Amino acid sequence: MKNIIQTTILLLSFLATVNAQPGTLDKTFSNNGKFFEDSFTGNCTAVAIQKDGKIVTGGIYDANKEENIAFIFARFNTDGSLDETFGENGKAIITRVENILIYDQMRGLSIQEDGKIIGCGRVVGNNVGRYSDIAVIRLNADGKLDNSFSDNGVLVLNITKEDQVTDMVLQTDGKILLSGDDGEESVSYITRILPDGKYDETFGEKGVVFLRNLSISNIGAITLQADNKILICGEYFGKSLFVMRFLPNGSFDNTFDEEKDGITGIIFADDEFPNANLYDIAVQPDGKILVAGSAGINSFYEIALARFKADGSIDSAFGDKTGYTVLSTENGTAVAYNVAVTGDKIILTCAYSTVEASSGFEAVRYNMDGTLDSAFGENGVAVTSFSNLRLLYAGHGAVQADGKIVIGGAGYQEGEYNFTNIALARFNNEIVLPIIYSKFAATQTKEYITLNWQTSTELNNKYFVVERSNNGVNYTGVAQVNSVATGAAVQNYAYTDKLPLAGNNYYRLKQVDKDGKFSYSKTINIAYLKPGSIQLFPNPAKDKLTVKGLNATITSTIAVLDIQGKQLLQFTAKDASYSFSIGSLAPGSYMVRVKDANGIAVEKFVKQ
Repeated sequence: MKNIIQTTILLLSFLATVNAQPGTLDKTFSNNGKFFEDSFTGNCTAVAIQKDGKIVTGGIYDANKEENIAFIFARFNTDGSLDETFGENGKAIITRVENILIYDQMRGLSIQEDGKIIGCGRVVGNNVGRYSDIAVIRLNADGKLDNSFSDNGVLVLNITKEDQVTDMVLQTDGKILLSGDDGEESVSYITRILPDGKYDETFGEKGVVFLRNLSISNIGAITLQADNKILICGEYFGKSLFVMRFLPNGSFDNTFDEEKDGITGIIFADDEFPNANLYDIAVQPDGKILVAGSAGINSFYEIALARFKADGSIDSAFGDKTGYTVLSTENGTAVAYNVAVTGDKIILTCAYSTVEASSGFEAVRYNMDGTLDSAFGENGVAVTSFSNLRLLYAGHGAVQADGKIVIGGAGYQEGEYNFTNIALARFNNEIVLPIIYSKFAATQTKEYITLNWQTSTELNNKYFVVERSNNGVNYTGVAQVNSVATGAAVQNYAYTDKLPLAGNNYYRLKQVDKDGKFSYSKTINIAYLKPGSIQLFPNPAKDKLTVKGLNATITSTIAVLDIQGKQLLQFTAKDASYSFSIGSLAPGSYMVRVKDANGIAVEKFVKQ
């Protein structure tokens, strides 16, 4: 009996291991790894993961099975069941609001730190001759519209004649960045919205940065670096993939790939891939930039993944030693919609279809050099389809904290092509990290900067190297901190930088194993305000003055004084720099005084 029991335990353990192999469907999710409900009509074109592991999806709800009349958000528990504490039975349906006739293409979905949910998409008004606009919706964590955001939770933006939003990213201060294109006038743009739903008029031209006369076909995606610089990617000249970088205030960053004046890209051979599109962009912990999408001929597309160095130059060591790699689909086409970095692997979520009319979701895992990871799925590729759905499309997804891959989309039931049903799938995917960080933060105390980090797991870890940079690209080691212990236990570490750099200080941790292998933490940035030292630009100034060197982690009070010390203007800021108008001042000499919790800094300037 004992041997039988031991054999049974070993068999169950073996089966559990097989079922959890990377690239297999996660049998613990919904119905053997896949979710589908006959009554759940609509689609899923965006996926986000909450801190508690719950899955949020966004898309279009076709209630009458005839027209797209609402956006729909849904929330799933970690086991794939609908979360009935969210909205109504797990769904939050945003029906028509005033002057909106059709909701179309939800393109962005994010979860705020406080649990509120933001989605954005394209809408069409019901006015005669009205073209499309952008809608941004914010929900409370329970799925109800957040009335503190814009007009009862819904913001409608009319930037150009025919607006098409393409992506969205949230800043750490709660501001919302959106990328978009005008479908008729061939102009692309970025806009920034304040947390209350108003335009951020300190960004670009009253909240919008227009990209004109650059031969850009479209912006595919937008993201942020650790220093809050903005990255966008898209299609350039029809056969090239481009990446551009902007400063936090929306101005063009000319230091990005200086040889090409701030715009960098990969041009595919004309006869090989005359059409290229990008749909997502991500920044690795070491600052390198990944872009994903498709490249192909006519209607046949192949999965494309490219990488650039942190300075904007092409990473020629990646992929086929060209900076990019292309993955073919036999007798069909496939498109990558999302890219993510998990540990030392790169994950793509995709959708595929073949000439035999089969279609489904596809997850691809690469090694960091751009080669396919043969330990995942079949030679790096995992696919699934739904027997009761045809023409399955979308393929948008996200990676959970435990590494599992969620992909969402929609398809048509057999014989019914007037409406679609939402579909989700989850793939197993392990994350083998020598270190799991619970926290990594920097604070300024008087003239020092203190770094604090916490780990929840350490495997084979020997020590940390604290690396610092003044530009987020070139790093130097400033200290070594030995590992305290190994195993799944919480450990706390601290390091005090007694000689921080003036202005921005970028920090990252280089974790070194006992066998010499290493990995990097995320990068954090803190603007160091040395007591008595700030920078004013330009000086002399005519209309506007910018104060640099502020501490973005705390509130600064900025005062403009005349030579006698009388206060004329006052502002508050919580950013590394702050700009304000000095048009009301008469020509002459003045002083700027900055006060925060670390001290007071004073600098003179001249008003022309």
